[in-house]
Amino acid sequence: MIRSQEVAYYINENIRRHKEKAAAYNPLTGEGSLSVERKLIEIPDAPFPKMWLPKDMFAKSRVMSTFKKYNTIELVLKSLDLEATPENRDAFWIEFCKERFKYDFEFWAYTTGTVKDKETDRDIPFKLRYAQRKVLKTLERERHLHKPIRIIIVKARQWGGSTLTEFYILWLQLIHHKQWNSVICGHVQSSAVNVRGLYNKILKTYPVWACEGAKSTKDLQLMPFEGSTTIRRLAARNCKITIGTAERPETLRSGDEVCIHLTEVGLWKETRGRKPEDIMQSIVGGVAPIADSVVVIESTAKGVGNFFHREWIRAVNKESSYTPVFVSWFDVEIYEQKILDMQRFIASLTREEKQMFKDGATLEGINWYRTKSRDLSDMWRMKSEYPSNAMEAFQSTGHPRYNLNDVERLRKGCVTPKYVGEIFANAEAGSKEALVNIDFREEEKGCLKLWKKPDDEKKVSERYLVVLDIGGLSQNADRSVICVIDRYWMSECGNPEVVAEWCGHIEHYKLAWKAAQLAAWYHNALLVIESNTLESKGTEGYHGEFILDEIAKHYRNMYARETSSENVKQAMAKRWGFHTNAATKVTVCDHFEKVLQHDMYYEPCREAVDEIATLEVKENGSLGAVEGCHDDRFITRAIGLYICYAKMRTPRPITEQEGQNIYLSNAAI
Repeated sequence: MIRSQEVAYYINENIRRHKEKAAAYNPLTGEGSLSVERKLIEIPDAPFPKMWLPKDMFAKSRVMSTFKKYNTIELVLKSLDLEATPENRDAFWIEFCKERFKYDFEFWAYTTGTVKDKETDRDIPFKLRYAQRKVLKTLERERHLHKPIRIIIVKARQWGGSTLTEFYILWLQLIHHKQWNSVICGHVQSSAVNVRGLYNKILKTYPVWACEGAKSTKDLQLMPFEGSTTIRRLAARNCKITIGTAERPETLRSGDEVCIHLTEVGLWKETRGRKPEDIMQSIVGGVAPIADSVVVIESTAKGVGNFFHREWIRAVNKESSYTPVFVSWFDVEIYEQKILDMQRFIASLTREEKQMFKDGATLEGINWYRTKSRDLSDMWRMKSEYPSNAMEAFQSTGHPRYNLNDVERLRKGCVTPKYVGEIFANAEAGSKEALVNIDFREEEKGCLKLWKKPDDEKKVSERYLVVLDIGGLSQNADRSVICVIDRYWMSECGNPEVVAEWCGHIEHYKLAWKAAQLAAWYHNALLVIESNTLESKGTEGYHGEFILDEIAKHYRNMYARETSSENVKQAMAKRWGFHTNAATKVTVCDHFEKVLQHDMYYEPCREAVDEIATLEVKENGSLGAVEGCHDDRFITRAIGLYICYAKMRTPRPITEQEGQNIYLSNAAI
């Protein structure tokens, strides 16, 4: 039974939210605008006697300085020795509007542009929705700081993000700058063409008087540029508008653009020899970082670990020049449905729905969400298309193996590695010399990332653990991963942390020796090799037993498991490596869930967190990454942390004499 106080809270807060969203908003008068700071001015004989104009306009516009002295249009005209005739009033008002266009985007968009109303299928003035005004506030804040405008938008569906972006760029082109070239890049041709169609629609009805340099409507037409099918020229402003796709980015390279709109970036595909980041660099790389230059990256999220997700995370972590903007489904006014019995509805709220309300949704919005979710077969699809928060937006599977809140909490510890390079020794493999004079060299394209080098000051027993997961040799195969875990803080009831990782493709024989080199470098760490690949018949490279036995002759601290033996006198035998089977995989994966839930380790690698987020339970009950993603990094963490907690002793400080020979006894299953 829900308490009356709780019902009252929901109802009162719901009323407040509706009032906030429904607050008077009039782009003609400026009332209710969120985009810029405004100030009230009263001009009794103006078409709008009360106007809330941008403060910037009061400070910089000569027209406003005139109104400070003469507070009516009639007096202003008289000061100019003009009669207050209807013709002169109209002419003055046009000049006033042209001046206001420079400072007030919302006024300009409403009075000069139209969009199609989906309910009536008619063209109506472009009055910004609540979600659009939220994004405009970010755009205008950066513009007023006189800095390059760079934003990345994760969005729910159908709120007009592309429309706002194109209107904003066109406003800069028509009102503020000549030769302000722009590029529109979609994931497919139809997407880019649709966006450019918006340009044509706006310019078709755009008033000639509102464009400096235009003498007739012909000057406002988009004309082909030098026979190109992808570039159009707006003669009145001498600017080019180019459209293209991520599928054919070569059509977009010219180097003189200052405004870029990249739409539905979450759908950009990575193909052989062409990555989304390369495409973006070719398009955005030539944009000068000057005031009023614009780059907008926007998309509905399409899973984690892809280019768009990586760019979003970089923006959130303030590691890029982009400002992150999230638009939830409840920022969009149309997503609401009437409630017949409010008290009964409040009593029926689920835990998740209560969280939606806490995040900002109205009760009518939650009612719409309930109804809409029944139309989709999977709840994860609903969350992906209509997210309440950014984490939901990037949810890529209907059956995630691990709680995404736990995964995102782990992400908070991710940082850029301090060093990137490779490890070397006297020999590459095959002998004791491969473990002599081990050293790290920085290389820009190296496969080894170091967050922390071996600590030679604090010596504790069983401190480091190195885990190797063996992948394939071809570029399309699973990658091989070597993960180094530091257990130092466990000696003080703290958590282990990942301090290094090697990830790439290499011959198995050399790979196993590289893992041994890393283990030796990190104070002769326990070396754990996931041995399935090496033990499988017909695998590429050397036979697994030979490789492991050879390393064991020179490196004593290798992990071994107990296995059944055919020798009756020796009922159990030791075998090098960790073998992943149905039983051990369940064990390490279940243990990893506990580790995540209780924040029992630190992960600096973003790619590893991305992999964990993409793990799903398949229809047959097996565990694996979603299609197109990997789980190689995850395997090293799951095995390593299981052995770290379940199979190794708690680290303890060691004496100087012990430190001279830090080889320690093997752990064993």
